[in-house]
Parts: sequence; C-alpha cells; structure tokens
Amino acid sequence: MKPDTSFTTVHMDTNETTTFIRELSKVKSKTYDRRYPDLAAFSGNFPISTEAGKLAENIIVQSFDVKGVAKIIANYADDLPRVDVVADEITVPIRPVADAYGYNIQEAQLVAAGTPLNVRKSNAAKDAIMRELNRLFFKARPSVDSKLTGILYQPNVTIAQAPNNAAATSRSWDNKTPDEILADLNGIVTGIIDLTGGIESPDTIAIPHAKYAKISSTPRSANSDTTILSYFLANSPYVKKVVPMVEMKDVTPRPSGQGGSANIMMAYRNDSDKLTLELAMPFEQMPVETRGLEYIVVCLARTAASIVYYPLSIAIWEGI
Repeated sequence: MKPDTSFTTVHMDTNETTTFIRELSKVKSKTYDRRYPDLAAFSGNFPISTEAGKLAENIIVQSFDVKGVAKIIANYADDLPRVDVVADEITVPIRPVADAYGYNIQEAQLVAAGTPLNVRKSNAAKDAIMRELNRLFFKARPSVDSKLTGILYQPNVTIAQAPNNAAATSRSWDNKTPDEILADLNGIVTGIIDLTGGIESPDTIAIPHAKYAKISSTPRSANSDTTILSYFLANSPYVKKVVPMVEMKDVTPRPSGQGGSANIMMAYRNDSDKLTLELAMPFEQMPVETRGLEYIVVCLARTAASIVYYPLSIAIWEGI
C-alpha cells in the first residue's frame, strides 16, 4: 500500500482569512524592524555589499595587477620595457540560508476572534538566519559550508603567532606587561605596512571581549591614569578603533590550520575596496503558504560569505 501523501487544506471563511493575513503583516513588519547589535557582522565594523542582487547565483571577482617597470633608456632606443595590466578572475558562489515558522489553524482562528499574533516565532526565525549569516561571514570554510569562505579562513591573509612574553612562557595578554601588549598592537599594524611597502594600513583591530576588557581597564604604567587602549589609540596614526568581538574568541580550527583553538587579533581596513561581507539577499519573508493544518511563512536570505580583494590588507595573530 502506498503511503498517504495528501494534504488536508486549511478552511477558514473570508473574514477570518483576511483578519489573519492583516495581523501576520503586522508581525512581519515588527520583525523587519528588529536590530541585532550583538552580531559583529552587522555592527558597522565591516562593509556589507548587496550589489549582487537576490537573483544572482555567483559573484565574479576581478583583481588587477600591474606588471613591469619603467627605466632610463638611451636616445632612440626601441627596446622599451612593457607595462601591462594583468587580470585575475574568481567565481564566488551565492548560497541560500532559510528557515520557516508557522501558525496552526487554532491560532489563526483565535486571531479572527481578536487575539493578536505573537511575534516571537517570527523573531526567532529572523534570529536564526541572522546568526547563521554572521557565522558564515566570519567562519565559513569551503569544505563544510558549500564552498563559502569566511574572513578568518581567506587564503593569502597574513597569519602569525603572537610573540611570547619576555619570560618566553606565554603569548597570552593575561601574562604580558602593558608594554608587551602595546608592542603586539603596534606589531600587527606595522607588519601590514611593512609587508605592503606602505600601500596598506589597517584602521580597525578586532579582539575578544576579555582582552578588550583588559586593555580598556589596565593602566598604561604604574604611574599613569591612561589605559593601554587609550594610550594606543591616542598614539597610533593608523588605527581608529579597537572593537571587541566574540568571533575572535577560541577560534576553532585556527586560521593557521594548527590544532586546537586560539584567541585571535585581526587588523584590517573597514573599506569596501579591501573586503566585503556579501549579502546578495537580505532577510526576507515569503508570502504565507497553507500546508495541512498550518499557515507557513518561509524566511530566506542569500549570501556569498566574504570576499577579500586585497588579502595583504588583513593580518591575524593567534594566541593573544
């Protein structure tokens, strides 16, 4: 005997249906208005691009490099050095992130009787999608996330181990002096500048919350009323912000590929010319569907995770 795969259709009169749809529209609007300041990707500390559009399947990224140099030549020379612009192209896939919520017929009929719909289901659906987008932006890995790549696992980004303290016993800021912590903050910045010959310079450093608490409360020295953080920001010609991010805490696997987890520090420029978090389709709620004895609302977003156009503009130090 074949299994019964038929649906039982929801039956409500016109007034009940109209009232329910009207109330559902209010719930949707409230959910769209909800903000997520605790998600680092949506905090304003990273550029977000929606240029691909909701119908795109891939993003084609072109990078250009200038090859060749000019030089002094003899009069009437015909062996002039050639200078060309060489293009490299990669294709980044766009993937959907989806979930759904629903109301059964009893809930729908209660709405028709004057009971307002609870917004918690809609908020929970948005919350789940936004948190997954945030995870993908930072920690997507091609082997486990449908070929998407987060910022922390982008190829060619400079990754190093934080230096040991003077006693050579620990890399952690918990076991370093203020001077050693300042050396780390300055070191990741000058590392980018030196590596790129001054072409790249970061304006933002992201660190775990506990490390931020330490540098924002620890005096620069025993005789100072200035904290490590205040001193660093006041004297750095490049970095404008040091921001706490939970995504920098206990990162597993490490960006370097080594075993275990690590607290990391990431320096970068918050500039869409350098990197973007790709949100081809922001959170959207589809029209309500009837399935059996339920009204179902499918929620959807589409992303390509992150794209880094200049990998050497980013540096990651592990072990802080």
